[in-house]
Amino acid sequence: MNQSLDRTSRRAVLAGMGAGMVALAGCLGGGDGADESPTLGEDDAAVTLEAYTDFGCGGCAEYAATYFDDIIAQYVDTGDVQYKHRDLVIPAHDQSEQAASAAREVFHDAGNDAFWEYKTLLLTRQDELGGGPSFFGELATEVGADGDSVASAAENLEHSSDVDADDTRGRENGVGGTPGFMVDGTAVDEGETLNERINAVTAEIENQLDGS
Repeated sequence: MNQSLDRTSRRAVLAGMGAGMVALAGCLGGGDGADESPTLGEDDAAVTLEAYTDFGCGGCAEYAATYFDDIIAQYVDTGDVQYKHRDLVIPAHDQSEQAASAAREVFHDAGNDAFWEYKTLLLTRQDELGGGPSFFGELATEVGADGDSVASAAENLEHSSDVDADDTRGRENGVGGTPGFMVDGTAVDEGETLNERINAVTAEIENQLDGS
């Protein structure tokens, strides 16, 4: 998309994204976390968007495939928004906690860029999460991380403290499910479908930018 669009035009473009109306109900879950989090964008961006992910959530995979790139292009690449990954594990999703620890190990072992590549791979290959630690390790080698250390981190949940801190932060601030979002520390939970939720998120970003 054209990054020179004004905010009114960008809102219209984003509102029309993702015609598929993906219901969120299947991924809803019933002090501040550590903030060494994977991020995209500038530290001095006017607005912070925290995106909560469960790697076993179909809505998270749909969000990544349909909306993520547009949000990055329209808000993060322009310097308006800093985008933060957060974990929120839904107990019903098998292997989600292992996946979260594996992704954190990639972040610590291979860096921020590798984390975002790995996150995309995990969500793209969501139906393979049942492969367990060996799958997470093999996938990590594709982004330049140490497969053995990632497999071990997944099996032993070595980054559970970071994952739990994110989970606590989200739930205590009103994030009830995934994909979940906070804009400048406030949860955005309007909408029964993914499309409606993203429209609410982008509208709140626009409100914050207009007031900055």
